[in-house]
Amino acid sequence: MKKLIGSALPLVFALSLFLAPGAPAAESGNIGMGPRVGLTSNPDQVMLGLHYSAGQIAPPVRFQPNAEIGFGDHVTLLELNADFHYRFQESWDVWNPYAGAGLGYAMAFVDG
Repeated sequence: MKKLIGSALPLVFALSLFLAPGAPAAESGNIGMGPRVGLTSNPDQVMLGLHYSAGQIAPPVRFQPNAEIGFGDHVTLLELNADFHYRFQESWDVWNPYAGAGLGYAMAFVDG
């Protein structure tokens, strides 16, 4: 499995370059969809998914639900999350740090 993760790293990097979001929207909170890609350990998996930025629900807070699937290491993992992001600066048109919290549901399917 470590060989799979090692060979997936260039793919994850390339996807992050080609699927990077375009110019941010105005103060609406960047409404739209985007990819989620990553690697995990224990179990060693490749994670793929989508998130939807539903916009601001209050000036510094936005709602961003997402779904992910992980595969590898004889486990398939499905996750659904309802995330809220709090921006420390109110401007959504530049990069700045944020804090997040939310509820999640995960299902694991083990292959023999």
